[in-house]
Amino acid sequence: MDTDAGRKKASVDWAAVVVVLTIAYVAMLSFAHNYMRANPGDWAEHLKIGDSLSGLFAPLGFLWLAAAVLIQRQELKLTRNEFAQSRTVMLKQADAADQQTRIAFASARANYQLALYDKRLCVTNNWRWSHSNCIRQAA
Repeated sequence: MDTDAGRKKASVDWAAVVVVLTIAYVAMLSFAHNYMRANPGDWAEHLKIGDSLSGLFAPLGFLWLAAAVLIQRQELKLTRNEFAQSRTVMLKQADAADQQTRIAFASARANYQLALYDKRLCVTNNWRWSHSNCIRQAA
């Protein structure tokens, strides 16, 4: 069975990857903005920049969406593995409970037969013993 440390090493931390890519993307946009400020031009062109920023951030939204899908896929895989392990353990527990039930039933049957034997012995020996001895033995 896998340990938690083994699972963490095998899986990619998609959230960290997306955060790093987001920081790189924002740095690139900041560089582009500073370049445009250093080369001032017509204000109409700068207004177009605001309009185009929505298009520039669209890949970032898609990146976050893809990361969310990948993270959920990893979590689903881990959940399936846990369910499989839980099923195995539950089957073993059910087998152990069945075995305990069989042992308890056999023990109860043996105790019942022993009690019947004691009563029969008391009845057959009633000739020699008084009735009170049988009652005391039964109690």
